Amino acid sequence: MGSAIALRERCPKVPNTPLDKEELIDELRALKNKLNVRAVLEGWRASLSIVQSKRVQDAVAFLLEIDPEAWQVKHTSFAKHQLEQASELYLEREKEIAVRAIPGAQVVLASTNSLRALRSAFPNYYLDTKVFLEAMDKALK
Repeated sequence: MGSAIALRERCPKVPNTPLDKEELIDELRALKNKLNVRAVLEGWRASLSIVQSKRVQDAVAFLLEIDPEAWQVKHTSFAKHQLEQASELYLEREKEIAVRAIPGAQVVLASTNSLRALRSAFPNYYLDTKVFLEAMDKALK
């Protein structure tokens, strides 16, 4: 994607990317589909909005499950006394994702007391991905 943006801005392309524009677009399209980019980015954006907006009484953690094939973001809240259950469910969901092998499917257990840490860990997911997705769509036209 960096090379596609560089082409548009008439800047040098990223090293080790195709030199031919059509080849670059083909590779970008293949990666977009393989990685399920749109669903993953929109899923993370939605999930982080859920964490910030949820006002569940006594909740100290959220389990966020992103299924890009179904375009779903599931969330489960946990109180302090349920943290062991939250960890067990998180591990169970991680194993399910590995078995199903859905590109972009992810699960995260997020503490409501560490939204700043979550922002730091996933800055590209936290930000509005609209501009990136628009640039990707433009590059693929």
